[in-house]
Amino acid sequence: MAVLSKPQIAIRPATFADDEFVLELATSSFHEYDPHARVTTARMRHESGAQTLLAVRGDAPLGFAIVGRIQAGTWAVNAIAVAPQERGRGVGQRLMRELEQRALRAGVSVLSLCTAQANLAALDLFLRLGFVIKNRHVVRYW
Repeated sequence: MAVLSKPQIAIRPATFADDEFVLELATSSFHEYDPHARVTTARMRHESGAQTLLAVRGDAPLGFAIVGRIQAGTWAVNAIAVAPQERGRGVGQRLMRELEQRALRAGVSVLSLCTAQANLAALDLFLRLGFVIKNRHVVRYW
């Protein structure tokens, strides 16, 4: 009997054809933190210098990450989200590791991010990957 395994997670640059997946996932993932998550994510995705990476298994999208350049040598992870059925399966970690590798190849020395304090899954991922909390900000959306 042959043992079948799932295809590996691959990371690729997102294309315009991926916009609907990215925006729908952003809306469902971030709505409790940002009531305008779809618009916010679309703006971040298309800012000058922004890169959006897509995690896929075969042709199936699993999640995305958006990184932007703050200044020379510093990038910010502006958004990361994983489809609910794929959470806890290493997709977020794989996206973050790819961002780190791309940052190193680009000569970036600082990779920063901001997340909601109530987003415990994201906080856990970032802390496990070696990120540290440097400060806290109060942000209100309306």
